[in-house]
Amino acid sequence: MERGIKLITASAFESLTGKGVTGKVDGHKVSLGNRALIQELGIETDELATKAEGLRADGQTVMFVIVDGQAGGLISVGDPIKESTPEAIRQLHAEGIRIVMLTGDSETTARAGRSLTILKARLRVETMGHRPTRRRTSSNTCSPGTDCT
Repeated sequence: MERGIKLITASAFESLTGKGVTGKVDGHKVSLGNRALIQELGIETDELATKAEGLRADGQTVMFVIVDGQAGGLISVGDPIKESTPEAIRQLHAEGIRIVMLTGDSETTARAGRSLTILKARLRVETMGHRPTRRRTSSNTCSPGTDCT
């Protein structure tokens, strides 16, 4: 209530891994999620999908809002690249360190950082649990969860 906003209780909340969430809010069925959720629900979002792609091209993560089975809008969030990032990556490359960005985001969003010289890989949620058992940092080989410094 800090800003005078009255929160409404949600019920029947369900998290759909890799897709979004659904629930009831003030008597309305509400869903918030990605394209996979929208396709699964069979919702028509052509106009919103075009807007969403433009937001993704700017590096935004986009979520569709569905209310009572109808497309209600978009919510987008972003984390802009800091001014110091390109120089930090350049210095790491100069040390012989290869930088890899792993993301579960859309390919369009991941490509928004194309000005950075890093390798990119997109992961689906289904594959995120299958991590390599070993990783390399500089010239050392480390097991996940260990201090490799």
